[in-house]
Amino acid sequence: MKVKVKFFSTYRDIFGRHAEDMEFPDNATVMDILTRLESEKPESAEYHNVMQIAVNWERATKKTPIQNGDEVALIPPVIGG
Repeated sequence: MKVKVKFFSTYRDIFGRHAEDMEFPDNATVMDILTRLESEKPESAEYHNVMQIAVNWERATKKTPIQNGDEVALIPPVIGG
């Protein structure tokens, strides 16, 4: 299945892109996305416990299942005003 992963704030800086289409097997979860991204950029794991996650504009957790065509937003904390 294919999902669109959108990067915000620090994640956009770490990965150097705004979004990416990613392929996963059936029964994947948000944690599978985070694990793949951590293998690319280990420093991204620093934000896994404090970030906001949304799947199709609804609040989600690392355990939330993902489906073909989903849009997953990864939003680390934002500092400043």
